[in-house]
Amino acid sequence: METALMGDVALLRAWKVDTAGNCVFRYATKAFGPIMAKAATLTIVEAENIVEEGDIDANDVDLPGIFVDRIVPATEEKQVEIVRLTETDSEIESLSKPKNPAQEKRNRIARRAAAEMREGYYVNLGVGLPTLAVSFLPPGRKVWIQSENGIMGMGPYPTEDQVDP
Repeated sequence: METALMGDVALLRAWKVDTAGNCVFRYATKAFGPIMAKAATLTIVEAENIVEEGDIDANDVDLPGIFVDRIVPATEEKQVEIVRLTETDSEIESLSKPKNPAQEKRNRIARRAAAEMREGYYVNLGVGLPTLAVSFLPPGRKVWIQSENGIMGMGPYPTEDQVDP
């Protein structure tokens, strides 16, 4: 077995932090924020909201303050590098009309994979073709999607008013 490597510094962004350093993360940050803080010698948390100690219910704490060395207020808005929104009906329809033979093959494979996804299935998707398969699920079919980075319960791309980095 390999010896674990400790990081010197973990720089995290939390949605809410109390003055004792207890952190609440949102979305994908819940999966990786606490792990990074626990693996570092020094943890600095940039907080979107700083509240008083006791304002965060203990059941909502994702990272206890014992792992946090510094808290700084966020001074910049979060940035989205590439905004990908939910496809409109016309965009979904355009998937059925591939632009080239390679895309036609990809769509055929993705359609077949989608046909295998039954109601209530838990599906681990990679990137590329597996992710494309979700686009071909019948409306109303409930399938639990695990993203390529291990986060369970991923859903469709957001609408413009739901975008949150």
